Amino acid sequence: MNKIILSIAGAFLLTSCGEFDPREEYVYGRFNSFVQKEQETSSTFEMKDNLGITDSYTDYTYRHKPEYYNYRVEGTINNIEIQVIIQCTDDGGDLTVYCGGTDNAKIVFKDLNGNQMKHKDGYRVKVLDSLEINGKTYKNILEFDATEAENNACDYDKAYIAANKGLIRIDLQDSITIERTTKKATERTPVD
Repeated sequence: MNKIILSIAGAFLLTSCGEFDPREEYVYGRFNSFVQKEQETSSTFEMKDNLGITDSYTDYTYRHKPEYYNYRVEGTINNIEIQVIIQCTDDGGDLTVYCGGTDNAKIVFKDLNGNQMKHKDGYRVKVLDSLEINGKTYKNILEFDATEAENNACDYDKAYIAANKGLIRIDLQDSITIERTTKKATERTPVD
């Protein structure tokens, strides 16, 4: 009798966590590392390209555990704008990349799974374990890759966004690489 009660209780717990309930919304695969905390911050930081030019970037992060991530960043000199939104759904989640802000190119990856996805137009996203930039190792990196896109609508080939730090690297279409410096322009601060 106790085994039956424990089995029923276990099934109820699994169902309440979305394990057996197909209507439960979630973000699947390694992409869920971006929705694992509550956060609302903004910061300004420096990035430097391989030609020695330093630029200031301002970002904004909002995440709601475990279902939503919104990251937006904009450069001053390069005028590069990137926005990444991850939303939970009942089939693994959607990841949307806006190149140049919400008015420009919108690339949507549906049914997130594993640690990488390919879009029908050739864009790719992948979650890397780590990436070293200027002697600092960042963990849980989202790599957005437009190098195989049929008609790349972005101003860059690749962008790398760390789950806890934001933008750390951009590879432009003309072999220029822009990387985050260890120098901080301002600290990440909570948004009121």
